[in-house]
Order: sequence, then C-alpha cells, then structure tokens
Amino acid sequence: MAPFDSTLHLRRDPYRFVGKTCAKIGSDAFKSRLMLEPTVFLSGVEAARFFYDTTVFKRHGAAPGFLKKTL
Repeated sequence: MAPFDSTLHLRRDPYRFVGKTCAKIGSDAFKSRLMLEPTVFLSGVEAARFFYDTTVFKRHGAAPGFLKKTL
C-alpha cells in the first residue's frame, strides 16, 4: 500500500521511491499525496511515453518565472 502522503518518502529517496513503491504494490501506478495534494505516480516505459506526449500535457507556463531563470 502506498503511503497517505509521499512527500517525506520522496525526499528521502528521490530516485528510487516511485519504482520501489510500484514494485512493492505490483503496479505501474499508484495514488498518494505530495505536500497533501492528490498525486498519481507512474513508472515504466508506457508512463514515460504518456508523460512526454505533448498532446496530453501542457508545459507552456507550467514553471514559474523565477524557476526558469535558474535553468
């Protein structure tokens, strides 16, 4: 079972948390919360294709200006 809020878990293990949790529950996706906001976590090749599909997600204006300046 995924934790109710995953913020601290993700912070402790940012590179492996999602994959380890998916493996533990036997799924490529799970629902949890990130900073108490409902969040869906995805893992795997199909998830990557879905995430990078420009017809699904709008990226323009997604990042605040102060963050873009650091990139």
